[in-house]
Amino acid sequence: MSAWDDDDLPGLPPRLGAAVEFERQHGGGGGGGEASAGVDTSEVVGVNPDIPTTKLLRVLMNERYAPELLPWEGQLVEDVLEKLHQQSQMVEYLRSDDSTSEDEHFRMSYVQLDMERIKFQIRSYVRTRLHKIEKYATHIMATPELQSRMSVLEQNHAMRFFAPYPPFETARLIHSRT
Repeated sequence: MSAWDDDDLPGLPPRLGAAVEFERQHGGGGGGGEASAGVDTSEVVGVNPDIPTTKLLRVLMNERYAPELLPWEGQLVEDVLEKLHQQSQMVEYLRSDDSTSEDEHFRMSYVQLDMERIKFQIRSYVRTRLHKIEKYATHIMATPELQSRMSVLEQNHAMRFFAPYPPFETARLIHSRT
């Protein structure tokens, strides 16, 4: 019988099962013992709305399904990118360390997979915004309130994207959309 076959928590997702097992080992989660050693399983499960990656996913979904351009969440993106940079440095350090065990290398692959998932979410967020900016460039460039929702780089992109149109063409495009 392998280690995978004797799992006593088959109905739970892997991360939740690990959190429950951790609580059992550290005095919580059943039998009326002491408190769960200060463990917050909401971070393990990913339900906590204050975690930057959860916020990023919510911002991505809001941007994707909103018909208009939403305000740029620059601080959140910077925070997540900084955390990714720290994680990648830690992975590189552990990978180069000779005392790192095979089990830790296996765990690092999960960390790297999660990092790639978060990078994908950031790229998707930026692509969604650029798609809206390019699709509605005439309207965005004619509306200062919408321009204030963009980052400086997005404003530069919109100006470069919109620049090839001569003024008479711009007026015709704006008039045809109204």
